Amino acid sequence: MVGRFRDCGFDMCIEPLGADLDSLATIVSTSHSAGEAWERELQYFRGRGWDPVEMAGSVTIDQAVYLVRQQLLRVFEVNPMPENLGFLYFGLFDRDQEVEEMPSAGFYVSGGIHFDDKDADSLCDLPYAPDDGEITSELLDQLKRGALSDQSSREFIEYAVMFGLGSLLAKFGLPEQAFGLKVIVGFDEGDFAEIALEKGSRRI
Repeated sequence: MVGRFRDCGFDMCIEPLGADLDSLATIVSTSHSAGEAWERELQYFRGRGWDPVEMAGSVTIDQAVYLVRQQLLRVFEVNPMPENLGFLYFGLFDRDQEVEEMPSAGFYVSGGIHFDDKDADSLCDLPYAPDDGEITSELLDQLKRGALSDQSSREFIEYAVMFGLGSLLAKFGLPEQAFGLKVIVGFDEGDFAEIALEKGSRRI
């Protein structure tokens, strides 16, 4: 179930698309590999009348996951996670279009001690907030730019598609030292969902 938006900032909560986030969170949570999750997401997107294949360019999902994992390894090496950390939060946000030469997706990692899915504010003011915790993904960026060129599907792409891909990258890009933590993916500030990390998941 998608969590309610947090009240610690501006809200990114689109009620008509809430069911999409529930469905995509379930797809990623129940997939055992990045490839499986991506194929299921593509099938879901097409069922909603949108096909991202042309927008995704030449970047494969395996490449995208690998590059995210390498960045997370560097973040955790420079910014060791506290022993009492209970969850990681992967946040999606809109970059300032006036500052960026090319539209790109905002994606970062942070973390907290205790996550309560009934208390959205448990995702606010997180104690683990690396200064260099921002994650770049060419695949996320390409889909973000695709949203700007497809106005009829822009809301769906920026909300459901970005969440689906961000959740996939967070789960399957997670380095081994973080396997015991919960993973939450959401918008700053807006809807969020916990992504299950079953033991059978295969990572690149």
